[in-house]
Amino acid sequence: MKAIEAANSLSHFTATNSRRAKQQVETRRELEMWRNVLGAKFQLEKFSMPEWTAFIRDRSSGRIDGRGVVVRMEERRGVGNRAVAKSLKVLRHLCRFAVDHRMLDADPTRGSELPVVKNPKRPVADSARFEELLGVARDTEMFDATGERVPSYLEYLLILAHETGRRISAILHLRWSDWLPSGGQNGSLRWRAEHDKIGFETTIPISPRAREALEQLRREHPGVGEAFLFAKLRDPSKPTPLDAATQWLLTAERKAGLEHEAGGAWHAFRRIWATARKHMPLKDVAEAGGWKDTATLLKCYQHADPDTLEAVVNAGQRLRMTV
Repeated sequence: MKAIEAANSLSHFTATNSRRAKQQVETRRELEMWRNVLGAKFQLEKFSMPEWTAFIRDRSSGRIDGRGVVVRMEERRGVGNRAVAKSLKVLRHLCRFAVDHRMLDADPTRGSELPVVKNPKRPVADSARFEELLGVARDTEMFDATGERVPSYLEYLLILAHETGRRISAILHLRWSDWLPSGGQNGSLRWRAEHDKIGFETTIPISPRAREALEQLRREHPGVGEAFLFAKLRDPSKPTPLDAATQWLLTAERKAGLEHEAGGAWHAFRRIWATARKHMPLKDVAEAGGWKDTATLLKCYQHADPDTLEAVVNAGQRLRMTV
């Protein structure tokens, strides 16, 4: 690959490395930013540490924006390490793709360290918070096809998030054909690859509480086949948007008198689901919750909790170290 503008190669890279439409759009946006940062005729094999560190400095300070365009001093807004690292990862993946396809002899970003987020906020929605939100869920409303106010889907979204540990985007894209009542003891749900961050399709058993919620949801909002469980009432061909679901959640927090925790929207339920299953085999927890690897599950989702810590410190045994 002689230049970052190699259109056919970049198009193939985007399709190969981004399984979902949203990810493809984001990857194309990142690649367009790199074209602007480096210049369309920049030879990728010449990329080195000075360019790497300059990008971290300029993007972190807000000197360049998300399009790679230089921003006027008075309009600059810095971004965090997570956003900077995301852009660098796209470039690194592109370089590795080029090496694999013999367009580059070596990855010029190899050995360069990504900026890390120090003390990232990963709040957990414990059982008490879940029950308080559930108690006011039906007080949050949406508009039906006639413009009338009706209870929102929040009650069912909360239960499925709490009981399955799945990402809210995957839950919102569930269709009635994904609900398999005869699979497992309480039925199963099929999680489609196109709406899964890791791009794998799996069919996972569900809990009695999740089954009860699905049955009640179907009574209130009948649907079959490819109809969405959480269809937009004014356009049933589309699922409820994520921003609407999040707004319902924020409204419920206010109604319940709960303080919103930064980084603690829907992902907080995914973290409590994972944490509540620390005593179970990691491989099975990752499979059930939709994690590609157990390392991410351990690092970002499972948290220490007071009860488990108490059990750990009181469970020591007398040991003899000589044979």
